[in-house]
This record gives sequence, structure tokens and C-alpha cells, in this order.
Amino acid sequence: MTKLPRITATGQRLHPSALRITLNQAPLSTASMSLIEGESLQTGEEVELFTPRGSAGIFRVTAVDDVYGEAVELTLDHGLVTLSDSIIPGKKKKIRSSIREALTTLLEHQTRWTLGVVEVPDEDTYQWSYEYSNLLESLTSIM
Repeated sequence: MTKLPRITATGQRLHPSALRITLNQAPLSTASMSLIEGESLQTGEEVELFTPRGSAGIFRVTAVDDVYGEAVELTLDHGLVTLSDSIIPGKKKKIRSSIREALTTLLEHQTRWTLGVVEVPDEDTYQWSYEYSNLLESLTSIM
């Protein structure tokens, strides 16, 4: 049985009348959800969505459309969209380092993200440049 979506801030379960999740690596995964009358979310709120296989991840509400006489229609983007919230200072930069060092350099400018476990050899050195305005664009360019 698939779990109901839950609001991450409160743990409250939602009861959608329809839910569609499109899972991708790039571009980011997206979802659309119709909520029953009496339930609503605001832009920016985060929801954990589930598939029959388990959690599909955290998604952020990017649009809320009230359909007169019907449900509230939500558009959601995968939680990684929050990587685009912080601006990378400076102009085009080149980084020559290990992946761990490069990610650490980029994440120093973020307030919400910290580096977790990176399972790549530290002795490998990579050179890449970025001229993007936010961390999400920079990281997806690596792919």
C-alpha cells in the first residue's frame, strides 16, 4: 500500500484526489497533485511524496491553482530545486581539485546544504569551470 503524501514541516498527511510523479535525474523530478476540498498548501512548502516502492523524495510546491468549485491543483519540483535558491558569488571560475573539494567550495556559499558522504577517491583530480548563477545549475552542468 502506498503511503499518503505528508507535509514535511508538520508530518500531516494529505489526501490527494490525484497525484502524478515524473521521476528524472535531469531535469529535476516533478509532480502534480490535486487536493481534496479543505486541504491546501502554499508555494514554498515541502511535501514528501511516495510511490508503491517507497519515498519518491521531498518536493517543494512551486505553484498553487485554486480551481473554482473543485480541488486545489499543486505543481511541485523535487527538493533539489532548493539548490537554486542560493547564488554563487563571483564570475566564471575554474576549479582544479578532487570532487569532494569542489563540492565543498560550492557549498561554502550555501546556507541550507552541507556536504554529506561523497564516495569518490580523493586522489583523483578534476578540472571544471562554472559560470552559473546558482548551485543547481553548476552541479547539473557536471552531468
